[in-house]
Amino acid sequence: MFPEKPKNKRKNSESRRNQLVIVLASAIIIMGVAAIFVILPILFPTDITISNVKTVSIQHDWTGLSPIAPLKAGYQLTAQEDGSLTGTAIFAVSYEGDMQTVDIEIPADIAQAFYDKLESSKLDIGTYTPFFQWTDDYPSFDIVIETEDATVAVYSTSQGEFHVPWGATIDGEDFTINSAVPAEALTMLEPYLKLDVQQDMVNDFRK
Repeated sequence: MFPEKPKNKRKNSESRRNQLVIVLASAIIIMGVAAIFVILPILFPTDITISNVKTVSIQHDWTGLSPIAPLKAGYQLTAQEDGSLTGTAIFAVSYEGDMQTVDIEIPADIAQAFYDKLESSKLDIGTYTPFFQWTDDYPSFDIVIETEDATVAVYSTSQGEFHVPWGATIDGEDFTINSAVPAEALTMLEPYLKLDVQQDMVNDFRK
């Protein structure tokens, strides 16, 4: 019998080295892809996009140490073909006070300006934490816009003049808005929200 030929140690070493290179390269690629999914949302956060609106609901409540508390103003609005919003508002004053329903109509250009303003909000990734500094003052704002493609919710229970920060949920993802933009957007609608009706209810309740 012929003696067994010695194995090619150099060839085996090169093979192991090539396998190691492939494993390391694969790991680097996987880590790179994962980093992209982490870093890109930070560098290029989601924007608020509002188009093809179906409905808009707005809820503005307040409670505190006051006989008129809680104050409630809820709006259920439907987008019309011309872009205007029509629907109703329900106002309530105190647990013992009256409740009143009135018709609401917001012109198309005002509604569009409202959407445009909300879209200008800068979204920061992170869980919304409201601002509190004093007692007996508990505002609550909820804006929910249903479109053909998504649900956009903007909300705040923060104290202060502009209720900063605000929170936002877009397609199930949560963000924080560290600016007064949502409050400024709501201000655009105020001439059409018939808040004078609620003020009259407050005045009557205090008599």
